[in-house]
Amino acid sequence: MIANLDAAGASDAGHWIKATAASDGSFMIMNGRNGFSRTYETPVFQDRR
Repeated sequence: MIANLDAAGASDAGHWIKATAASDGSFMIMNGRNGFSRTYETPVFQDRR
């Protein structure tokens, strides 16, 4: 995700990227420039005994 597309110093918009983590291990990333967000679920690992 790229929040600021302009060359350095070309714009002072200061778009942000926000990461939110949940206690179950999942997390969400949101792009402040375009409102796009994606949630990443907790991975399920198989027991390797």
